Amino acid sequence: MNELTLHLFQKCAAANGKLALVSHLVQLGANDRNIRRWVSQGKLHEVAPGVIALPGADVSHPVQALATALATEGFVDGMAALWFYRIVAECPPIFDVCVGRTSSRHVQAADRSIRLHRPIALNPETTPIDGVQVASVETALCRACCDNEQAVIARLMLGAVRRGVTSIDKLATFADQHPRVAGMAQFRRCVAEFPTTASAFEKRFASILEQADIRGWKQEHRVRLDGASYYIDFAWIDLKIAIELDGRAYHDDDAAFEKDRKRQNALVLAGWMVLRFTWSQLTTDSAAVLKQVRATLTSRML
Repeated sequence: MNELTLHLFQKCAAANGKLALVSHLVQLGANDRNIRRWVSQGKLHEVAPGVIALPGADVSHPVQALATALATEGFVDGMAALWFYRIVAECPPIFDVCVGRTSSRHVQAADRSIRLHRPIALNPETTPIDGVQVASVETALCRACCDNEQAVIARLMLGAVRRGVTSIDKLATFADQHPRVAGMAQFRRCVAEFPTTASAFEKRFASILEQADIRGWKQEHRVRLDGASYYIDFAWIDLKIAIELDGRAYHDDDAAFEKDRKRQNALVLAGWMVLRFTWSQLTTDSAAVLKQVRATLTSRML
């Protein structure tokens, strides 16, 4: 192998972890026939069709996944993607790769540790990590739902949120945007049972209202009734519509339960219409929530 080709290889490989596309080398001036000859002679190693490495290079699972992603213009998905995000501690035995321009059955046959898929969206969001195009955390978690029990996915979601690579609002929004993809039923259950805080709950509901272009509400509205002060989670003041968000984490004790019922009775007697929604309703059936909100707004405007 001549020095020019070696230099061009190193230039290409620097950007993607010691692998180079034959097409890129040719574009930079290398001779395709010579590259093929050096592969046959063992001077270069073809990791995947059209993707080469120097002899003795690392060809572990991550490198094989990178080679497959490069060969298909795709990206790493599922548990493998979560490993790149450091959400999964151990390198998974199977690497899921979403292919881009080709089905590449010959790549799948060449390495059974790599499983090929079609992406769940036309323009999937990806992130480059260590030279590898990796699916978004939300997409990777959804893909992982196809092969793992709900308890495993719940732990992974919690870990991803704690690491700051996603949020419960992003997870719930992803579920709304992709209702019929594989693994979504389990994905939704995990989101619905996620241990939320009051602020996360309110942010999610506000996001749902804003995306539906429902305006005019005020958050944490203070009212005084019978000498007592109450705060309404979301209120349409002129229409006297109150939305209360019921979260288990902060409504489970007896004192909170009694206080909520006393507040609701006071609001109703003062002419307020009160709707109550749970986290599960917001994450598994936001369309029904919006339908009830719209119907209530319409009835009050008549």
